[in-house]
Amino acid sequence: MHLLDAQVLDVFASLAISAVPVLDLNTRAGDNAAGVNAPSFTMNEDHTRSSVYQRLLDVQKAKSGQLQFSLNTLATKVLTCEGEGGRPKAYGVTIAPGASLPIASTFTGKAELDLKNITVRREVIISAGTFQSPQLLSGIGDTEQLSAHGIDTVVNLPGVGANLQDHDEVCVIWRMKSNYSLFNGCTFGSDPTQDPCLNYWENIGHSNLYAFGTSFDAITTKSSPDLSAPNVLTYFAPAFFRGFFRGESSKQTLYSQQLICIIFYLDRVCTRDRG
Repeated sequence: MHLLDAQVLDVFASLAISAVPVLDLNTRAGDNAAGVNAPSFTMNEDHTRSSVYQRLLDVQKAKSGQLQFSLNTLATKVLTCEGEGGRPKAYGVTIAPGASLPIASTFTGKAELDLKNITVRREVIISAGTFQSPQLLSGIGDTEQLSAHGIDTVVNLPGVGANLQDHDEVCVIWRMKSNYSLFNGCTFGSDPTQDPCLNYWENIGHSNLYAFGTSFDAITTKSSPDLSAPNVLTYFAPAFFRGFFRGESSKQTLYSQQLICIIFYLDRVCTRDRG
């Protein structure tokens, strides 16, 4: 199999010398550094993607019956009661199986929710996303805002729902002069019997294209020299990617043999948004 071809080498070798190298963005030295680097994408020493998803599956396998997942389920409220010293204590959550947020691809419109309470013996750990977290925390937030919506305050915590930041992304795509031999035979599927590249990756020491993340190079820069740290991250990948939108996975192909995509990722550190 061809790991690289002259076209790919030309593109990424040029990128490698286009700015000061940053050896590792994950170190303290690389945290606020401007330059070019190769994203690691949490690959371990075996060139396998390391993720929370895989960690949870490993724990579930090792602790049979002690870890359960409730998929396609919407958590709607954290249940609280009066704890030691009069302080609120979380004792469970209310969930709605089969429900989802409006931003989810499975959302089909408003509907009556089939609510269920899940209680715990020790503690409730919340790891929620940006959208609708204030509703989940029901009564935990800025008292002034809660009162305006007729919600009793459980804990006055003004930071809830605040400091939401915009993350703008723009894609620029070029059609290359020839196909990438890098992708020869690859289907990017999940079945090694149908994808020769996946079969090769699994059996020959994880040493082909699949050992990489989606991006080969990234450059961190400042949109203004007055900034103390870079706020623009530009990814480079031999791919065709038009952005994130509903139904994305069924409407486009992540990789293409004839296209290269540049993704500009802008973190507006001075945003005025507040939820």
